[in-house]
Amino acid sequence: MDMTNHSQHNQPEHMGHATMFKNLFYKTLPLVIVIVTLSDFVGMLRGVSMIVFQGQQYVLAFLSTVLFYIGGKPFLVGLTNELKRRKPGMMTLVAVAITAAFLYSLATVFGLQGEPFWFELATLISVMLFGHWLEMSATEGASSSLSKLAALLPKTAHKYTDDSNTVEVEIASLIVGDHVLIKPFEKIPADGRVTIGSSTINESMVTGESKPTEKTIGDQVIGGSQNQQNAFDIVIEKVGESTFLAQVSKLVSSSQASKSKLQTLSDTAAMYLTIIAMTVATSTFIYWTWIDPKGINFAIAHAVTVLVIACPHALGLAIPLVIARTTSIAAANGLIIRNRQAFESARNITNIIFDKTGTLTEGVFVPTEIIYAKEQDQNYLASVIATLESASEHPVAKALSSLSKQRVEATKIESLPGTGIQGTVNQKQYLVASAAYVKQGQFKLTQDLMPKQVGTTVYLLEGKAILAMVVLGDTVREVSKQAIKKLHEMKIKVSMLTGDAENVAKAVAEQLALDSYKAEVKPQDKSDFITALKNSNSTVSMVGDGVNDAPALAASDVAIAIGAGTDVAVETADIILVNNNPLDIPTLINLSKASYIKMQQNLWWASGYNIITIPLAAGLLNGYGISVSPAVAGLLMAFSSVVVSINAQRLELKTDKSQ
Repeated sequence: MDMTNHSQHNQPEHMGHATMFKNLFYKTLPLVIVIVTLSDFVGMLRGVSMIVFQGQQYVLAFLSTVLFYIGGKPFLVGLTNELKRRKPGMMTLVAVAITAAFLYSLATVFGLQGEPFWFELATLISVMLFGHWLEMSATEGASSSLSKLAALLPKTAHKYTDDSNTVEVEIASLIVGDHVLIKPFEKIPADGRVTIGSSTINESMVTGESKPTEKTIGDQVIGGSQNQQNAFDIVIEKVGESTFLAQVSKLVSSSQASKSKLQTLSDTAAMYLTIIAMTVATSTFIYWTWIDPKGINFAIAHAVTVLVIACPHALGLAIPLVIARTTSIAAANGLIIRNRQAFESARNITNIIFDKTGTLTEGVFVPTEIIYAKEQDQNYLASVIATLESASEHPVAKALSSLSKQRVEATKIESLPGTGIQGTVNQKQYLVASAAYVKQGQFKLTQDLMPKQVGTTVYLLEGKAILAMVVLGDTVREVSKQAIKKLHEMKIKVSMLTGDAENVAKAVAEQLALDSYKAEVKPQDKSDFITALKNSNSTVSMVGDGVNDAPALAASDVAIAIGAGTDVAVETADIILVNNNPLDIPTLINLSKASYIKMQQNLWWASGYNIITIPLAAGLLNGYGISVSPAVAGLLMAFSSVVVSINAQRLELKTDKSQ
């Protein structure tokens, strides 16, 4: 059990502590009630004499010892762990406070002159347990939507046997290639592809996309999503750690563990506050003992009060609770935050650079124009193009691989970033190249091989000879237009970098009313463009598919990857848009702003609380009749932490995304 650092409450290994503190609170409550009832403090409050029996102080000492051992154990364990790590914090203060109260009270029972603190000890432990219960419940509640990811999967699946019958099996036994029947209203057991039938799928709990999705033969389905209509068959394509759900869980886990700049600041402040509190508590004890050597009870009470009231609990929780809440909201809106500091920087974005294909456009290409050089075997050339491109998952490659069902034997296939793909067929080297490569290489383009339509143009080359030309059509996404409009309303400049031809880039830029665009650029050119922007004091975000745009993503301040379907785990990205929707970018920026405001509010509250209450606890205003007891200090400390928790839970995101 690691109680060392309360800035870690939101991390997975700390989940479940709310139940522990709840159980301890209820287990010790009867002891607390009896101790409070028998203590002299209650009699003083009532103004009447309590019933006194022989050995009452010994009974109180015994009950308090049991309470100290059971209820105080988590704080003592935390003290040990904090000291081992040389990072004194919340647990150190609580443990020292209750230990001082307990040992001093025990000493008075066995002869030391003074009044015991049994009432203060009992109420302090009870309040601390109750406060921890509330705070950790709030933390776990903030992350609850994330912890439910694993529960989305069904326990069993209807697997087809060799004789075309179905048998119910545990989903853990499924392997890639298994065929599974999905009945109406059942959950899909793993990532796959529809092979027979069609239906409507609800993917909202998985991707955050509220609109039901139509699925038919060939479409991908995600494990954990729910069939809402007809029965259909799927073939399993991914299981275990490679599934969409597992990848999201992994990304969320790493997101929860990542620290923000403000969190690092709060952790440092909490450590120094602990040191200050210990120093002030010691000084308080020395001062009041010096003022009145016989008033050791008074001095100890104030020293204990300082330790309790200065607990940096609220400070330690101020940022993690907001992070947990933010991550939960982000996941519900189809955003996976992989880099916390980049997410914080998103609120300051001034320039956004988009890739074109599959980001601003549909990314679903179809050949709209095909021209072969004279006296060439068209079927053979089509099969060469299809064979070379079949190894790639790029949208352009997928469209080109559909030119022919025939495949030829090809060797030495190699992808050339920013150029195309090459390979050897029948001892001849072919290159499927971009229009920019052909233009820059000063190839001879005869009039009959010039494209007549606007689109993405590629050429099949053998040496310096152009053998074929293919034009692929792609359409601008409607959501891209809406996203660009919203970004402009937010005073953000929007540009596009693409390797496509000038005429294609210009057409897309005009449709979307972009601020600027640059065509026929290679991956490294994109990176250089972004670096130049950053050097002009701009906060730059790059949005791409995370594969071809890796250098540009890495160079940007905020790297955003379009993560459609099961391609969510894009290693170069800081933030992933699970729903493949550019409209999520304004949502991301708004969430970054709202989250940062909540962090600042919590830090101001937590810091201000300590600045005001520590002098009161030390007895600065005793001369004016204003003092704070250890029990009241415990209540104030718990109240401060609960305020921080509630404020974090009030974080909301208002969106008006049009799908």
